[in-house]
Amino acid sequence: MLDGVLSIADTFAKYHCNYCEEDVNGLRVRCLECEDFDLCLQCFSCGAEIGKHRRNHGYQFMDTGNFSIFPGQGHWTAREEVRLLDAIEQYGYGNWEDIARHIETRTPEDARNKYISSYIDGSIGRASWKPALERLQLPIEHTSADTGPLSPTLGSSLPSQPLSSEENTILGYMPHRDDFEREWDNDAEATIAPLFIHPVDDEDIDMALKLAQVDMYMRRLRERSRRKRVVRDFQIVPQFFKKEKEKAQIPPKKKSKDDRDAVAEKLRAASQFQTASEHNNLISSMVRERELRTRIRELLRYRRNGIRHVEECHEFEVARSRRDKKKENKKKSASLPQTPTTQMDLSVKSKENDARSPKCLAEKKFMPLDTGGGRWPSGNLSGSGLSGSSESITNWGGGSSTQQIQQVGAAGGNDDPVPISSLPGYHLLSQRERKLCASSNIKPSQYIAYKAVLLKDEGDKQQAGVGPATRRGVCCPQGLDSHSQRMITTFMTQAGWISSFT
Repeated sequence: MLDGVLSIADTFAKYHCNYCEEDVNGLRVRCLECEDFDLCLQCFSCGAEIGKHRRNHGYQFMDTGNFSIFPGQGHWTAREEVRLLDAIEQYGYGNWEDIARHIETRTPEDARNKYISSYIDGSIGRASWKPALERLQLPIEHTSADTGPLSPTLGSSLPSQPLSSEENTILGYMPHRDDFEREWDNDAEATIAPLFIHPVDDEDIDMALKLAQVDMYMRRLRERSRRKRVVRDFQIVPQFFKKEKEKAQIPPKKKSKDDRDAVAEKLRAASQFQTASEHNNLISSMVRERELRTRIRELLRYRRNGIRHVEECHEFEVARSRRDKKKENKKKSASLPQTPTTQMDLSVKSKENDARSPKCLAEKKFMPLDTGGGRWPSGNLSGSGLSGSSESITNWGGGSSTQQIQQVGAAGGNDDPVPISSLPGYHLLSQRERKLCASSNIKPSQYIAYKAVLLKDEGDKQQAGVGPATRRGVCCPQGLDSHSQRMITTFMTQAGWISSFT
């Protein structure tokens, strides 16, 4: 009796008993005198004879790999070991799905763990890989790294985010080969598929035509590679699956796009010409530019309204919101349907308000203010002359004018006086000027601007030696009506700051 030696052919061959015609997967008996004659253990024990075979013939026990070469490592049989090595040679390292199907009895994880533990980290791997790596001649890289089409120094590609096996299956992506089951421009290979180059039979024009077709194919391949780089650099595939998961978990809502999303949407077409870091820097810069432009317009609006300090902006916005609210209330009251009775009441009330308005009272009851009869001293009023406080200027007048302005303000105030204490520039006025603005509904910023214009005009006339004349050419701040101008001019004339005019 002789022991059989396992071979590659015996590993993949399937045997059957010549007597009972059953498949033999384990140990079998081979006749040494009959050609290609095998018996299973049951038929051999019964002494089966068929044809030329007799029970007294010489025999040999054959084992096709049911014993274990490495005991204690998952009970891998010799047949499975040989099939594992043959599958790795045939399908390549890493393609564990096909390797497991080739072994037929193991999972992809079992095949991977077995190969790494036995043939890489095990005794066989330590004995074979180190000498092989020492003899291996690595190729020299002569090409430059692909770090971006515009600027190789800015940014690097984003770290890859591995996908799950389910996502790879849905996408049709093979990560180890960096290929898709269906590539972009999948029919590009059809351009050169029927080409055959015959150096002897082809003429020059035929050769040029075939080379042009090859050049077309190479351009399409470069475009495919560029699109892969964009997908990998911007992490488009992980972002796609992330958004799909968010859509499945969160119900759809109408979301307002912020500035960054709006800019990114407009610059999406330009992203293919930049790396991910360059594109993100561009979007951030444009968003910052938009924010700065908005802030500059806001500051210019404050400056046009006479605001010079940041702490006054809050007071201005509060006053503005109150004014807008008043306008809305007036519009709502005007839009309500009115009966004849209510119309009569409103007309009577409007007449009473007009009779008590500051304009009517100023025309009927306004008395000349006793300012002491002082005149503006001779000299230059430009430059530092205008920088003095309003309190020092108003102190030139007498005390009786304060009482008269109080009387005008008390008689001319309407039912809903304007709270000028919250308006910008209020702290720059004297007590008499505050009462004048309150009684005439003049904003402090408008009063200060018009006062500066009148004082500068008076100083220019005194320097030129020109007498009193009309002031119709003096520019007026926006929103200041003629009645308010007349009130301010009369107040400053009686205070002696400016000369009378015609």
